[in-house]
Amino acid sequence: MLSALSPGRALERLKREWMLYHLGDPRFRFMWDAPPDQEWCHWTARPQGLNTRTDDIISIGAVKIVGNRVMTSERLELLVRPDQSCLSRVSVSTACAKDVANGVSQDEAMHQLMRFIGSRRWSVIFLNLTSP
Repeated sequence: MLSALSPGRALERLKREWMLYHLGDPRFRFMWDAPPDQEWCHWTARPQGLNTRTDDIISIGAVKIVGNRVMTSERLELLVRPDQSCLSRVSVSTACAKDVANGVSQDEAMHQLMRFIGSRRWSVIFLNLTSP
């Protein structure tokens, strides 16, 4: 069956099968499907403070892009509940500790983000606000 494919396609198929075989959670098998043509997902995450090594993510936003159009009606906006020990340090963002305390758990936020992105190609902006 693989002999009918070009070498590049055969290698892609083998790589996909290897990834699926080693996938820890079969619920995310869809992430290795072929990406939709001309669709992307752009996402960003906001930490609770300026230290990217120790601060938790407190909000995630994502939007789908189809062709050259940003689909603002198809977006994901999440407030993420940080680790309990970090709640008192929510400072830089406009979200207050009360808001993020009612957010979704970090695991649930990642699951929702992965389901939203699906198999689309994605881009992300990450700003390192700490000094070198």
